[in-house]
Amino acid sequence: MVTVRELLTTFWTQTAFVLTGIFALIFYLIKRQYDLGSKKAEIRFNAFFEKKILSLMSFQEAYAKFSDVFANGLPLFYTQDLSDLEKEKELITKLTMEIYAAHVIFSSKYQQLKLFLREGEREKYRPIMKNFQRLSQELVFYLKSDEAKKEPAKGFDRISNSYVSDFKTGADALRDIIVEFQKEVGY
Repeated sequence: MVTVRELLTTFWTQTAFVLTGIFALIFYLIKRQYDLGSKKAEIRFNAFFEKKILSLMSFQEAYAKFSDVFANGLPLFYTQDLSDLEKEKELITKLTMEIYAAHVIFSSKYQQLKLFLREGEREKYRPIMKNFQRLSQELVFYLKSDEAKKEPAKGFDRISNSYVSDFKTGADALRDIIVEFQKEVGY
């Protein structure tokens, strides 16, 4: 039987080779485990950012569509002959439904995007949401008011001016958000 002393003195090269092999195998297994963990984290990170990008894009599309409802809907009152009460009610109903539908889509895209935003990022979107929510409520209330029937141009001028300033504020905020997101991603 071989003693430890003989093993270290006589068979030292074989012992060193076996110990080196064992340590190399242990370190290889540790490295593989670490690589798998980091690869999983990278895949999760990439999937998260991909979904965040898609949500941001769909939010931008909803923002553009919601803005279009205002940009295209407001001038309808100026160009239509509102002397016919039935036609006026039909136009008001149509515009109200378009605003409501666009607002629902816009809000749902925001809720979807919120899943991927940190609290600090959410703060940047709140003014956009508040502006458009206020605008849509203001317009719907106005469309149903007596003022809209008496002097539609006057009320729409007020709402149009509010829309233009809110849209500019929202567009600036959205541009800042996109630039910050691009920096975060590394573009």
